[in-house]
Amino acid sequence: MPSLVNRIFAYADRAYKSLAQAMAKRAGVLPSGWVERNATTTTSDGRTEVQPTDVNIMEEYRRSLWVYACVSKKARYAGGMPFLLKRVRRGTDEIVNDHPALDVLWKPAPKRTWARLVRIMVINYELAGRAFLEKAADEGDDVDSSKPLEGPAKQLWPLLPHKMKLVADPREGVTEYVYSPNLKPQVFAPSRIVYWNDDDPVNPDDGVGAMRPAWISNLLDRNAREWNKGFFERGAHPDVILKPMPGKQIRTADRERIEKDFEQRLLGTQKGRRPYVMPENVEYQESGLTHREIQFDRLLKLSRSELMAAFKVPPVLLGLLEDAAYATAWIQLAVFRDYEMVPLMDDLFATLSNGFLLDFDDGEDLYLEVDREAMLSQEERTGLYGIANGSIQTGLLSLDEARELVGKAPKVKTDDTGSGEAAQSTHAPELEPPPARAPIDELPGGRDEPMLRAAGTNGIHRHRRPHPADSLIEVRAEA
Repeated sequence: MPSLVNRIFAYADRAYKSLAQAMAKRAGVLPSGWVERNATTTTSDGRTEVQPTDVNIMEEYRRSLWVYACVSKKARYAGGMPFLLKRVRRGTDEIVNDHPALDVLWKPAPKRTWARLVRIMVINYELAGRAFLEKAADEGDDVDSSKPLEGPAKQLWPLLPHKMKLVADPREGVTEYVYSPNLKPQVFAPSRIVYWNDDDPVNPDDGVGAMRPAWISNLLDRNAREWNKGFFERGAHPDVILKPMPGKQIRTADRERIEKDFEQRLLGTQKGRRPYVMPENVEYQESGLTHREIQFDRLLKLSRSELMAAFKVPPVLLGLLEDAAYATAWIQLAVFRDYEMVPLMDDLFATLSNGFLLDFDDGEDLYLEVDREAMLSQEERTGLYGIANGSIQTGLLSLDEARELVGKAPKVKTDDTGSGEAAQSTHAPELEPPPARAPIDELPGGRDEPMLRAAGTNGIHRHRRPHPADSLIEVRAEA
C-alpha cells in the first residue's frame, strides 16, 4: 500500500504543477524556481528554431560574463549622467531648481535613489527591450491599481518586465497591464504605468532588447567557457579513446577497471601531469579538437565583440585596450556618450516627461534633458575655450557670444549712469581656461549618485552632480 499512496501523491503533485504552470504562463510569469523551456518557432522555409523566453533572457544577466559587464557598465554610466529639469519659456527655457517632481525623482521610493532607479530601468531595457515604472501614492495609501491615480505620483517603483503582460487594442494601444510577481495577477490602469520600450516592427506595443538578437553569440561564449572548464577539470587532457590493440580483446570487467583506473590517475585538476603506464593490450587515442585547432582565443574574442556590438559598448569602457591606448581612450568614450548614451537618456527622459511630468499642474511646460555641458571632458572643454578665445581675438564673436558658446550667461556691466543695463565690452578679453579636474570626474559613471547638492550660479542644483563649471570662468574685462 505505501507504493500506491506514493503514486497518488506523485500524480497529485504533477497535476498541481501542470495547472500552476498553465496559470502562470497565461499570466506571463513562471513560479519561483521553475525554468521555462525555450519557445520553438518554425521559419518560412520550414526550419525549426529555438527562441529564448523572457525568463531566459533576464537570467543571462547573472550567468553571462560579457552580458553582465556590458549591461552593468552601461547602467552605471546612465545612473551617473547629470540632467536638468526645464520649463518652456519664450526665448530661452528656464532651468527649474525647486519642484515637487524633483523631490520624487530624487527619492522615487523608500531607500531608493535616482541613480538606482535609472540603473534598473536601463538593465531591463537592454535585456528585455522594455521597462516599467509603477506610479504610486504615498506609502500606506490603499489605492486600487486598476483605477487612475488622483494627482501626481509620490513614488516610482520599477517592475519586472518578464512578469508583465500587456493587453492591447489595435486602435487604442495598451488598455491594461497585468503584473504577476506571483500566481495572483495584479491589473494596472494604463495611466498608472510609465512604459519605456524599444522599437519592435512586429509588435509596436512590445519591445526588442539587445539580448534577443545576441542570443546565439551569448550561447556560443557561455558554451565555450563551459567546455574550457571541463577541459581543465579533465587535467587539461583532450577527450581520449582507449581501445584494444589489433587482434586483441578486452573483457567487460577489465574495460571497466581500466576506465576507472585511468580516471583516478589522470583526470582532475591535480592529477593531469602524473605518469601513467598503459595496461597491456590497450591503445591510447586522442579524440576531439584542442584549443589550438579550434582557435579558442579567437572564438572568445569573436563572441565578445558581437556582444559588445549588440549592447553598443566600446572596448575601452570595459578596460579592453587591445585596439586603443590610454591617450586616445577618451575619443571612444566621447563617441559612446554622444551617439549612444545621450540619445538613450533622451528617449528615457521623453518617456518620463510624457508619463510622469504631465500629471503635475504645470507639467505641459516641463521636460527633462541631459546636461550636456556638464558632461564635457577636460580635453573638450580646453578645445572649446580655445575656439572661443580665438574667435574673440579675431573679432568673429563678441564677448557675450563667446560666453554663450561655452555655456555662460552674458556679462552684465553697469554703465556710467548706474542704470545696471548690460553693456557690450569693446575690448577683446580672454576667457579663463577651465580648471583641471580629478580623473574620477572624466566619466559621469564614476560616481553612483548624480543628484548631490551643489552651490551653483543659479542656486541649489539638487537634480544634477556638482561640477566645476558651476563656478567657472569670470571674464577679465577691462573697464
